[in-house]
Amino acid sequence: MNDLAARYPTSTEISLGRILVVDDNPISRTVLDRVLQAGFHSTHTATDGNQAWDMVMRGEVDLVVADFRMPGMNGFELCQRIKTHPDYHLIPVIIVTAADDVASRISAFEHGADDILPKPVINEELLARVRNLIRFSELVNQQLEMELSKANLQRELAIAKLNQEQEETRNRLYHDVLFAATGGTLQLMEPTTLAEHLEGWTEVTSLELADNSQIAETRRLTEELALKCGMGEECIGDVVLCVSEAVTNALKFGKKVHFRCGLHNGHIQLYVQDDGPGLEHSMLPQVTLQKGFSTHSSLGMGFSLMLETMDKVGLCTGSSGTAVLLSKQCVVDDELELDRFLDRFSVTLD
Repeated sequence: MNDLAARYPTSTEISLGRILVVDDNPISRTVLDRVLQAGFHSTHTATDGNQAWDMVMRGEVDLVVADFRMPGMNGFELCQRIKTHPDYHLIPVIIVTAADDVASRISAFEHGADDILPKPVINEELLARVRNLIRFSELVNQQLEMELSKANLQRELAIAKLNQEQEETRNRLYHDVLFAATGGTLQLMEPTTLAEHLEGWTEVTSLELADNSQIAETRRLTEELALKCGMGEECIGDVVLCVSEAVTNALKFGKKVHFRCGLHNGHIQLYVQDDGPGLEHSMLPQVTLQKGFSTHSSLGMGFSLMLETMDKVGLCTGSSGTAVLLSKQCVVDDELELDRFLDRFSVTLD
C-alpha cells in the first residue's frame, strides 16, 4: 500500500474529493476504502444503496464507487437515482461489477454510470479512474460557475442598461419641460455638453472659493468684465446680483466652489461649480420654476432672478455637484429684449 501511495501526489497538492464506497460485502468495501485512502482521498462507506442515497442527499459526496449486486437498491438503481436528480446528477458514479458480459456493461451506462470497473479491481486503475473523474467533474463545475457568472453579469448589464435608458428618458422629459416653460432660457446639460460651452472664451478669469468672504471678489470681477464689454449699467447690476446668488448658493452646499468668467461671441459668460450633493432630476421643475420652493440642496430664490435676467442658463447637476452657466449679451438690443420679455409673459399666462 505504501508503494501505491508514493505514485500519487500528496493531499496538499491536489483536491482529491470525498469518495463514497458502497458495497454490501465488508471485505470488498474495506479493500476499496483502504486503496482510496492510500491515494489520499477522503472516504465514506455505505453497506447498501439506501444508506448511500441518504449520504448523497446530505451533501457528503463528490464521487460514488458502487458495487452492482447489492440487496435492496443495487448499484444500477442507485446510479439511476443520482443521475436523474436535478441536484446530484453531476456526481460521477463508478460501477464495480464481476459481470463481464457486454449487456451488463451497456446496462450500467444506460443507468447513467460514468465508468465501469471489473472485479477483481486493480488498485492503480481504480485510483487513476477516480482522479480523472474528479478532475473532469471539477472542470464541469468550473464551467457551470463561469456560465452562471456570465449569465448574472449579462442580467446585471441588461438591468443597468434599462435603468440608464429610463433615466435618460426622464432627463429628456425634464429638459423639454424646463426648456419650454422658460421660453428656451433654461437648458439642462450633460457634463460633455457643458465642457463644450466652456471652450473658446476670451478675457477669462478663474477663482477658487472657500467661504463667503470671497463673494465680493466675484461681484467685482463680473462688474469689470461687463463694463469692458460695453454692457449697460442697469443690466450690469442684475447680472452681478445673479452671480452673487449663484455663488452664495454654491458655497452653502459645497465645500469648494469654482468661479469663472469670460467673453464668448458677444456674451458675458459666468460659470459657478460646487462639489455639493447635487439635485435630484425629479425635483428640478419645482426647484427651478417654483418661487419659494426650497430643499436641502435647492438653488434658492435667486434662480428665478437668473431666469428673468440672463439670456441663457445652463444647469448640470449630479452626485458630484452642481454647475450653473450664465450667459448674457453684452450690448442689449432693446427691441429683442422686449420680445423676450413678452415671450416670457406669454408663457407665464399659459
